[in-house]
Amino acid sequence: IHDLLSIAGKPAVTCPDTAPLSQVARLMSEHTIGAVMVLDGDRHLAGVVTDGDLAVRGLGQELP
Repeated sequence: IHDLLSIAGKPAVTCPDTAPLSQVARLMSEHTIGAVMVLDGDRHLAGVVTDGDLAVRGLGQELP
């Protein structure tokens, strides 16, 4: 994924797997992106959080 983003001319935006959703949302907003790569403690890709994930799972949990 990092190589693909490098070809596109954008560096990968990452966060640790311990980051709260609020930090992930802030990164997306600051970098005007729709996905953040999540890295484990060894800095290996553990997953990807998308803006859709935030909307459905993050905000959806707060709704009645």
